[in-house]
Amino acid sequence: MQIKADKEYTLAKQIMQVADILVKVRERELLPQNLSAIAADILFLVDAMDNDVTAAKIAKTLLREQTSIYDLLKRMEKHDLIMRTKNMARKNQIRIALTAKGKMP
Repeated sequence: MQIKADKEYTLAKQIMQVADILVKVRERELLPQNLSAIAADILFLVDAMDNDVTAAKIAKTLLREQTSIYDLLKRMEKHDLIMRTKNMARKNQIRIALTAKGKMP
């Protein structure tokens, strides 16, 4: 039995395939820097926001779960790409800033 795919489904499938290809190409491009595509996105975002960004803002902007962003930020901090500092005005808020190593050339 052959299932007839509607045009919207076919288009959505093709868009997802193109997105997957773009991510794979980006990952390959970032391999020499030992960065994932999402880590590179975070570095770009923090730089674009003049180092005035929180983990929650990153998660919302990149459409990711906060817990996965927190875990990634911890790993990025261990690799000296970012630094996390407490916001003195709001003690429960963590600010993210780039280190010298994390600044993109």
